[in-house]
Amino acid sequence: MKKLYSSIKPSVPLLTTTSRAEGLIGCKFQRSSRRNFHQSVSPMKHLHHQTSSPNVLSDECRLLCKIVAFATKGDYHALSDEFQGLLEMNDQIAANAHTHHRQHEEHSKAYHCKILIPMAVELVSQTHVFIGFPKVLNALSAMKKTFIGSSSNDRHHLTRNENDWLHLCTPLDGDLLFKSVFVREELGVEAMKQIYGEKNYLKLVDKTFSLHPILHQLLVTHGYGNVLQNRFHVFLALRELCSVVSLCYSADTTAPQLVAHMKGFSRVYSVDEKDYTIHIKNRNTHTQLGTSDRDLIVKGCLRDAFDLASEIYGKETTQHMGKLWENYETSKYTL
Repeated sequence: MKKLYSSIKPSVPLLTTTSRAEGLIGCKFQRSSRRNFHQSVSPMKHLHHQTSSPNVLSDECRLLCKIVAFATKGDYHALSDEFQGLLEMNDQIAANAHTHHRQHEEHSKAYHCKILIPMAVELVSQTHVFIGFPKVLNALSAMKKTFIGSSSNDRHHLTRNENDWLHLCTPLDGDLLFKSVFVREELGVEAMKQIYGEKNYLKLVDKTFSLHPILHQLLVTHGYGNVLQNRFHVFLALRELCSVVSLCYSADTTAPQLVAHMKGFSRVYSVDEKDYTIHIKNRNTHTQLGTSDRDLIVKGCLRDAFDLASEIYGKETTQHMGKLWENYETSKYTL
């Protein structure tokens, strides 16, 4: 939490907020859970010993993954708490931007925090392709209620209404929803090739078409041509990482898909992160490992995603982690 706070907090002290906001970014896990996880994931021990910080993921990325995990689990109360904490921080920084003498710096911090809000909404909405519409609709309902009515007693609260929420749900870089089905099919094919690789893409489309042609068409045009797209504010690598977090919830029954998206993250992730809206890895990881240790960084990001999922979903998830890492390392699942 301190790292993200130092990068976006105003230079004047923030007002004390509720305990919900205090746990906003700092995803602190029980040591026993973390120890058990690392013991079951032997390929990751090398990275764990090379970094002084136990977290490879940045605080911003961990927050977004945590929000996705709560939506996937169906813990709408915890989801609302996390989202409200983000809104409170945004309101506080925006208020200070108008009163503090270092306005340029404060506006920069306000933008950095504000961009996380539509990112959180879109990342939750994308999980419908993994967990279905009912949970996601309930999650968005909880987030909308929090967005419009959060912190009404806070003097820094910014009034929000229905139109503000709908604007928040609109893609920031284009009218993708209004593109023709043929354009979405082309975009879907391109995204699938990026995620799975050329050869695996051909095998995947053959398999899905043979299972159900209509679902295959929806998978290509909607799942990948509309949802899992590389956009300005939610880039493809972040989508893949959050897909991993969501699929961890059903690791015992969706292992092939989970490992496929683990490999998908490995394929689309750019270690320099120069075109990313937020950092996926924290600065310490970048400083100590550099861009030459891409494989270690990718595995470290996935390890942290599994670690976070294990904590939120419960210990029953942890038992599948070792086997999944083995499959990831040995390429048992070809996708």
